[in-house]
Amino acid sequence: MTFGSGKRCRATGKRTGEQCKNPATANSDFCFLHNKRPAGKRGAPRGNKNNLRHGANSKILKEYQRRITGGGDLQSPGQTVH
Repeated sequence: MTFGSGKRCRATGKRTGEQCKNPATANSDFCFLHNKRPAGKRGAPRGNKNNLRHGANSKILKEYQRRITGGGDLQSPGQTVH
């Protein structure tokens, strides 16, 4: 089933080798599903906390563990003594 007589998406399937049947977007050879985003916009944003569960591997906790095993002070990074 094609969506009219306009330009079709040029993407092909890995298993079947068939061409995608969606129409290509304006100024592109690919449809909205196969069109690549700019390199800076791929993936999750920096500092993304969507999959944070417990923070056991966070930078702050690793710093505490390093200070405990190294015998350093246990003061939080960035805190000052009053």
